[in-house]
Amino acid sequence: INGRVIENHLYSLLAFLHKQLKFTRSERISVYVRDEEENNFRIVGRYSTSPNYNKIGRESYAGDKGFISKCWDGDSDDFVKILPKHGTSEYYSEQFSVGYSKDELEKLSMKSRFFYVLNISRDGRPSIGVLVIESTKDRLDGYPNYEANEAEEKFQKRFSADIQKYSQYLYDVMDTKRIIKSGEGLHES
Repeated sequence: INGRVIENHLYSLLAFLHKQLKFTRSERISVYVRDEEENNFRIVGRYSTSPNYNKIGRESYAGDKGFISKCWDGDSDDFVKILPKHGTSEYYSEQFSVGYSKDELEKLSMKSRFFYVLNISRDGRPSIGVLVIESTKDRLDGYPNYEANEAEEKFQKRFSADIQKYSQYLYDVMDTKRIIKSGEGLHES
């Protein structure tokens, strides 16, 4: 039962964040926990107002691929990655795959261009998960105080500061290995 309560609370928090950031159907927010035994990441929460982007395809992601693992293993708490609008599939797989093959990238249901990835930690404790914000656009048009011609670096710093305000609360919601150990998944009833 504890896993279900945490899952519902996490879903409500992600819905709140989505609304606070004035996201549209083009964005989604996902949360992953690290499973050290399996050496992968398990999705424990996702929210989007788009039914297609709100769906959970895979429940686990390789521990050594993608932006999730890059952030987890990286030297900073977070990063923003904006993919260019044009390019061939080969270009994307060479430049942005972070370990995924071209075929794996083509199977993704959400073709994201904007990524914000944050290690979820608190008060100097080790990270327990990763928050991923994605958009199919290269800018977050609905984001409060959005400036169309704002310098990318300034935008990234401002966006990062806004999201990190919620990091410790997110950590508190997730601060339990019961999500992994209890066996209660996102699709069980």
